[in-house]
Amino acid sequence: MGSSVSNASGEVADGSQLKPTLALQLGSSIRDVLRPSKTQIEQAWETHDPKRGKLPRHTVLAILGDLLELQLAAAKLEASRAKSDVARQQVQLERDCRTQRAEVAVTSSGPISQDALDRCTAFVVGSAAGPVMASMMAGYVELPITCLTALRKDEELLHLRVNLLFGSFSSAGSGGERVLSIEDFSEGYLSFFDRAPGLLREAPDSEQPDTSSPCSVQ
Repeated sequence: MGSSVSNASGEVADGSQLKPTLALQLGSSIRDVLRPSKTQIEQAWETHDPKRGKLPRHTVLAILGDLLELQLAAAKLEASRAKSDVARQQVQLERDCRTQRAEVAVTSSGPISQDALDRCTAFVVGSAAGPVMASMMAGYVELPITCLTALRKDEELLHLRVNLLFGSFSSAGSGGERVLSIEDFSEGYLSFFDRAPGLLREAPDSEQPDTSSPCSVQ
């Protein structure tokens, strides 16, 4: 039996698709939804340095926190808008369903076209499942908020991320202090989001849970 290699999108070498998994879906969401925009990075950086110069470690740490706050605010606003839109669509779907049902009732004494019957059936089924789908969509728009909140609260990870950025990209400033540019910050920080789908899908070295990790199952 031959083996095949898969990529982060779930596509394997022979062109077939892997069955979606929780890890794959979460990894894709981290890459596609949590990745900060260039504008957000610039806004967070310019709050501390409008000239976008190179900055020391403690300032970059503050910028990272501000960046996450900006993303959280945007995610909450988008979630609120999306939920309102879904609620509006659900009400409209139920209204349309009643209309279609009434039209079928009017013609029930005589022949009814397949198009009319199919449309009515689709609306009845869709209207019944509407609340379930609306709940799923509402849960999805909460995903960025949940993930960004977890990142923002984990001060240790933020410190480690900044340390890694400075270890990889920093240069010596005029006073000898290590400093980092916005370009290097962007390159180093955004690389995590590009790698996330593959990282979550990597198999652990051991099936035994690591009780020293806060992510292990007790």
